[in-house]
Amino acid sequence: MSDHQVLSSTQQYRIVYHPAKTRSDKLIVTFSPKNETLADAGFGTKFALSLGYDTVFVSSHHKVMHRALDIETLESFVLPIADRREIIAYGASAGAYAALYFGGKLNAKIIAFSPRHPVHPYLSGETQKSFDDLNHILDLKDAPLSKHKPIIVFDPFDKIDANFTNKWALPAYPDAHVYFAPNAGHGVVRRMKENGTLKPTITKMFEGIIPDAVTVWDETHHNHHYAKGFQAAQSGDDKRAADHFQTALTISEQLSTYYALTQCAQRLGDTDLETKTKLASHRFKKARHAAIRQSKLA
Repeated sequence: MSDHQVLSSTQQYRIVYHPAKTRSDKLIVTFSPKNETLADAGFGTKFALSLGYDTVFVSSHHKVMHRALDIETLESFVLPIADRREIIAYGASAGAYAALYFGGKLNAKIIAFSPRHPVHPYLSGETQKSFDDLNHILDLKDAPLSKHKPIIVFDPFDKIDANFTNKWALPAYPDAHVYFAPNAGHGVVRRMKENGTLKPTITKMFEGIIPDAVTVWDETHHNHHYAKGFQAAQSGDDKRAADHFQTALTISEQLSTYYALTQCAQRLGDTDLETKTKLASHRFKKARHAAIRQSKLA
């Protein structure tokens, strides 16, 4: 790890600058997710430095999750370090919330994976206490916004992430670059890291390349083809979607894939495919239930 400079440190947050070996033309600002504690380095620090980027790590006490820091304070520490360089704000989970919330005033290019903030009123029942404890502007659209379209990646089947993104993030940035990661859950970054797709994806994003798609799994995984099918269906290409769902089923049978393929067949008016898919799904469910009963008897 490089020599670092602590820009600010309290019991609730820490802002630390890590210069690369040579000054980079961009500054990467990363934010701790909800499960990290106060530290000098953390999410994204080592990776940014390995690519030769100067980086600032903003960490937060895990019970506070960036709520003790205000927009103007972070700006006062980051802008002098940036010194008119392009800023990229990058985070996951509560760190993605922070990247979106603080990145606007920095006019940063924002990369946000699975944004959520567990104590935000939109996720905690909208009680009076949740409003009082937020300490931030409630709606992102009412905060300072970046001139750049953010990159937002999340699992559309994760109800918390989907609801928060749709209610909080997208009203502020309706033209954001949105990428779906079906079946990845809240831990999209973790899934990508496990499958070796995170580093090449983030490297390109840091370079300013807007990807056509965000790949979580490689082609040998059934979810790779499920995601391709989901994206094709979203774009209205049910024939291509059906092909991907069928490929996914040859790798691993999943009820969600059978259901998606059935819907495609119905929209296509392909009664033969619909009937075959429903029969295969029924056989799969019967076999699975039988296996569960057998395991309980063992």
